[in-house]
Parts: sequence; structure tokens; C-alpha cells
Amino acid sequence: MMSLAWYLVLSVLCICGTKGEAFQQSSFRGGSSSHQQRPTDVTSNTRRHTWELPLPSPSSLSSVNRNKPYVLELAEAKISEIEADSKESSANVSSVAATEISDGGGSSSREKVVKLAVGSFSAVAIAAKTGLIAGDAYTDAMIFSDIGTGILTAVLGYVFVKANTLLAKAGILEPKVTRKTIHTFSAPLYMIFWPLYSDYGRFFAACVPLINALRLYLAGNGEEEELGAAVSRSGEVKEAIEGPFVYVVILAISILLFWRESSMVSIIPLCAMAGGDGPADLIGRKFGKTNKWFFSPEKSVAGTMAFFTGATLFSLGIAAWWNFVGLSASGLPPVTGSVAAQVAAITGVCALVELLPNLDDNYSVPLTAAVLSAVVFLQQ
Repeated sequence: MMSLAWYLVLSVLCICGTKGEAFQQSSFRGGSSSHQQRPTDVTSNTRRHTWELPLPSPSSLSSVNRNKPYVLELAEAKISEIEADSKESSANVSSVAATEISDGGGSSSREKVVKLAVGSFSAVAIAAKTGLIAGDAYTDAMIFSDIGTGILTAVLGYVFVKANTLLAKAGILEPKVTRKTIHTFSAPLYMIFWPLYSDYGRFFAACVPLINALRLYLAGNGEEEELGAAVSRSGEVKEAIEGPFVYVVILAISILLFWRESSMVSIIPLCAMAGGDGPADLIGRKFGKTNKWFFSPEKSVAGTMAFFTGATLFSLGIAAWWNFVGLSASGLPPVTGSVAAQVAAITGVCALVELLPNLDDNYSVPLTAAVLSAVVFLQQ
């Protein structure tokens, strides 16, 4: 760039030197008004460089400029213009490259999710078809039905999360609100569809949260920024691989360990983790500023009451729904007054555990609920 600049300087000195010096001499001596008929800059619609620059009047030249040859001023101006154009072109190229890289990253993340979905469903289907899951009892009709249910719930889950990410991106809802909305409703909404699976469909059902776990992992590493921003408190995408990631992993583990054979042991822990913790944060932030617990200043009485109410209602609601659709599963009692009292006692203990400092409620709450639910309901 500097070699080209000096070449241009020398060219100007050779071509325009005589004319510039003559102009200066005649102008400063009060000569003719040649500066009024100076050449103009002729340009077209396409941007191009020209050396036919207008010459200034003597009155516009400062004392400093008068001591500098005008040809040199022209050369310096042209060099600055060329360098500015070069920087602008470089910036445009960098912007295009960044856009292409960003688009490629999004495409790559989608490919990874699709590959995991196809691979996981295919692996479970092969295992079911070869009798590794339930032998001959797992018929082809059940397998195809479970595949369809898995795909349906995965798509609906994607739509639900995508709607919240768009709301956060548009600034309609704050990230902390969309985060807790997803947190509160993801597991309960998914559990509404569990009766569509067959009795042997737990592995297909577990594929859905595992797919979402990959999405959150990619979001936490910057490959799905919209999702990362929607499930984070502060908008930092790295938070996607913290609480939200643990959430879907616990959901998958609960499906694999308990499924529907131990219905209340599946329902209460997941509803406490989702329907309890989510409302506790939202209600606590809004109404808990003046009623903090003395031993846990980050938690409030309002948030604790919201936790207890949400966890209890979600648990009883899912149990009532499963009973309503005729789901035959062991450990699923009808929702009576005594059952409601037992569920409330368990969720009440979980609400107190959630208050304990130095404990991660993503682990402590569902673990406490699972142990108490097993003690209470598996003995009946």
C-alpha cells in the first residue's frame, strides 16, 4: 500500500507540478482569477478515483498550508482516500465472512441435532425389533406408534421453545422470564403425552430430552445463540449448560429409571423440579422483596409459597390426567383427598429443602421428592 502511495505521489509531482506552482505564484501575487475556472471533479455513478481535484482559493489556505506545496497536499489527500477505501473494503469482506461463518455454524448445529435424533430413534427401533427391549411382546405396531409419538413430542417441544426464544429475541419478554417459562412447563407438558407411548416406550421417550440436552450443550458453546439467550438469566449463553442442561438430564434419568411403572415417583419429582422451582423464582422476584427468609436472604416467603402451590397442583394435575385417560400403571392411585394430602406433604418438604443454602436445588429437590414418593407410594 505504501509503495503504491509513493508511486502516486511521484506521478502527481511529474504531471501536476508545473501547473500547481504556476497557480500558487499567480494567485498569491494577486494575478488573474484562474482559481474561479479551476477544473472540477468529474465522477460517474460508479465510484472511481480521479486526480482532477478542485484547487482552493487563496483565502481558504491557512498560513501553514501556504508554506506547503499544493501538489503535495493533493497527493496526501489522494493517499488518505485510497487508504480509507481499502479499509472499507476490508471491513465489508470481514462482515461477509463473519455472516457466512455464523450461517455455517447454525447449519452445523442443526445437522448435529438431526443426526442425534435419527441415530437415537434408529438405535432404539433396532433394539426393539431384535427383541432386546421386551422380546416378542414389543410388536411392530407398538414400535411404529412409539416412534411417531417421539417425533411428535420432539417437534412440539421444539415449537414451544422456539416461541419463547422469538419472544426473548424480540424483546417482548426478558430472558429470565422465558427461561422460567420453559423451565416450568417443559416437563409437565411432555408428561401429558406419556400415555401415548406403549408400556415399553420408555427408551423412545428418553430420546426426546437427550436431543434437547444436545441442543442446550450446543447453545452453551455459542452454536444456538437464540436458545442460549432464552434459557439464561442474564442473556449469557453459557448458562444453557448449567441449570437447563441438568433439567433435561434429570428428566431423561427419571424416564429410564421410573417411567410409568412407578407413576408417582416420576410425577412428583419432575413436577417439583419444574412446576415448583419455576413459579418460585418468578413470584419471588415480583412479590418477595420485602419478605425474605432470615436464614436464606436470597429466598422469600412468597417464592416458597409459589413453589409449594405449583409443585402440588402440577403433581395432582398430571396424576388426574393419567387416571382420566385410563393409563394403567402401577403406583398410580386415584386422586383423592388423602392422596392430595400426601402429595402436599412431599412438596412441602421439597419447598423447605429448596431454601437450604449451599445446595443446588436442581439436584436436591428432585432427589428429595423421589425418595419421599418412593417411601409413601411404593409401599401401598
